[in-house]
Amino acid sequence: MYMCSPRDKERFYLRTLLTQVSGATSYESVHTINGITYDTYEEAVRQLGLLDEKNNEFDKCLKEAASYQIPSKLRQLFATILLFCDPREFNASKLSEDYLDNLNEDYLFQQQQ
Repeated sequence: MYMCSPRDKERFYLRTLLTQVSGATSYESVHTINGITYDTYEEAVRQLGLLDEKNNEFDKCLKEAASYQIPSKLRQLFATILLFCDPREFNASKLSEDYLDNLNEDYLFQQQQ
């Protein structure tokens, strides 16, 4: 499946739906959730619960990356999220607060030395 930027909202939401809705046979069936056809792919994605505050993809991404990436790579990932994703879709301040220790881990270690 091709990659697309979250800034290209309709294409991104269509791609998201294609990975979540099984057995879709047309564009209309892709954005039909529980028998209700939504006007946009974004509305359908929201109805599936994929764009709510509790299910923040950027939070999931940083959480997974923090478990195995070194801090410099984690900072690059955080910068990429800030540069290429729509800031209205997530709370950047909360993300930086939640992962501040992971982002600064190498600096804190150097200061302790």
